[in-house]
This record gives sequence, C-alpha cells and structure tokens, in this order.
Amino acid sequence: MGLIGVVTGDIVNSTNISVSDRDRLLSVLNALLVNSVPLGERDSAIFRGDSFQMKLSQPGQAARVALSIRSGLMHNTPAGESALWDARISVGIGEETYVGEDVGKSDGEAFRLSGQRLDDMKDARLSFLSSSDFVNEELAIEGAFVDDIVSHWSRNQAFVAYQYFQADVPTQQAIARKMRVTAQRINQLYHTAKVPLILQFLVRFENIVTSLLS
Repeated sequence: MGLIGVVTGDIVNSTNISVSDRDRLLSVLNALLVNSVPLGERDSAIFRGDSFQMKLSQPGQAARVALSIRSGLMHNTPAGESALWDARISVGIGEETYVGEDVGKSDGEAFRLSGQRLDDMKDARLSFLSSSDFVNEELAIEGAFVDDIVSHWSRNQAFVAYQYFQADVPTQQAIARKMRVTAQRINQLYHTAKVPLILQFLVRFENIVTSLLS
C-alpha cells in the first residue's frame, strides 16, 4: 500500500495540568491535529484525553507535523503555569497493511514502529523509527539534537517557530504584529530558537523519507 507516516504521542505530565485547563488543552490539541497538515489525506484521534495519533499519507511531512504539535502546545500554555505544555512524540515510517474506519483501527508496520518507539522513550520527547537501520542511525543523532533545542524553547520562541512549520509562512513583520512586538524582536527569537537549523533538518528528513519511497 506504500509508505505512510504515523505520529504517536502523549502529553507530558498531563496529571499535573489543572482540571480547569483540561478543556483548553484538549481544544488546543485537537486544533493542532486538524491544522498540522493542510494538504493531503490525514486521519487523527485523541485517546484518553492525553494521548493522540495521526496517520499521514505524506510521510516526509511527519517531522514537521511533530514539531508543529509540540511548538503549538508550548505557545498555548496558559500564563502562570510552572512548565510549558509539551508532548512526547514518536514518528514511525513504514507500510500500512490494514486500513480501518479510523486511525485507531488501522494497522501495519508504521503503526507498530511508532508505538514501539514511544514505549521505549524515556527522557526524550522526539524520536523516529523506520525499517531501515541506516535511516534510523542518522535520525537518532539528528533527532536528538532537534529534541534538545525544542525542549528548551520559551513560550515566545515556540510561537515564532510554530509560524515557520506552517504551509504558508508569514513574514516576520506579520508575526511581529501578532505578538505586538518589533520585527527585530521576532528576528532575535527566530535565531535564538535556532529555527534555521530546525528547517534544515526538516528538509533533510523529507529527503531521507523520499529515498525510502524510491
């Protein structure tokens, strides 16, 4: 049936999120899942209130989607929270052997790889797994660097980074208007968040996945 990408995740320390913020969290997460992939077939679901899964017919976009979800959670964290909202996310790239009526009932290599990697993750919050050992070795190293960068973002850095993970990237002037700051401040956040390096990784990720498809 061809390769797909499966993004599986759960909210970090969800039990510490106040009851009053639960509805907001679920609303934000649902919107992020719906809006993360503006083009192409997608299927997603939220389970038990703090776990989620998305199937992507364009597997090369899986890393971008994962980072869009993480940055979206971070910048939507309510003011006053001691820690930014975040998620552990595992991306599996592989075959889909059974198409169910929704993502929770589908099955195949991509689903098993994604679930397996998430179960194995400890301190990491972003990881990738495919059937190729060579691909896994490269993504393990690059993914670890990206994870470390993202895990140290501030709310404002996450907001700026989120804009660059969208299909239509706004100008820095437009982002500045949204944040009610100067364009110079946006440029500063853009560089301190190391967004240029993250974008290079996303291009590399898509090229790697394309090589698996060929």
